[in-house]
Amino acid sequence: MKFLLLPALAGALVLGACSTEATADGGDKDNNVENSDPNAQQVSFQVNGMNCEACPPSVKTAVAGALGVDASKVKVDLESKTCTVEGAALTPEQEEAIATALAATNKFSIAK
Repeated sequence: MKFLLLPALAGALVLGACSTEATADGGDKDNNVENSDPNAQQVSFQVNGMNCEACPPSVKTAVAGALGVDASKVKVDLESKTCTVEGAALTPEQEEAIATALAATNKFSIAK
């Protein structure tokens, strides 16, 4: 298991088990997340509480809303219970916003 700790996140809350090792074709080596731009950053974290087909859309909506980004930038995989946000590194404030939004559902939380 790897933990993603970007320079912008040093000393901040680590979202959870992350994997963002890019391959030459722009994909993600460990979790096969497709990335059309090999230079783009993405942050992945595990989400507790996802257990049915209705969960990923709820997580996606909560995370996209917390970050103020288009939902197309957020990918949620039920099988691996992983959420991936494409784009720039997250600030500590954005990390806290995600944690708060998921907690507000009374069902989901970031795996630590």
